[in-house]
Amino acid sequence: MQPDNVLTLFQNVVTYDNVTEYIFANRVWCRNNETKKEYLTQYKRNYRVCFDMTTKLAECECSLFNHSGIICRHMIKLYDIHGEEVPDRYILRRWRKDVSRKHTCVKVAYHDPSKTEHVVSYDEM
Repeated sequence: MQPDNVLTLFQNVVTYDNVTEYIFANRVWCRNNETKKEYLTQYKRNYRVCFDMTTKLAECECSLFNHSGIICRHMIKLYDIHGEEVPDRYILRRWRKDVSRKHTCVKVAYHDPSKTEHVVSYDEM
């Protein structure tokens, strides 16, 4: 669980052509290799997030979405500030629950759920 003051809006930088740039101050976490525990430091890292007011799309300097397909906390905070929902563009198909996955339709020869004792006992009822 993260403290509320880990991510704060540092300042609203500039607005041009319906694009607003924000700077978010993010506190830095460190990991102790001996104890394998993470702790919060007093150091801060600033991330610039651009928000287009017309298309409602955002782009963050940390590039987490570009590299791994996961929306970063800076962009989530920005959508929270504006009271907007996260656009479908940022919810990739692989993270959705309502997608039928092809590997779940493959029959496996070594495991047949209809032959388990539980299933057989219900069939005999």
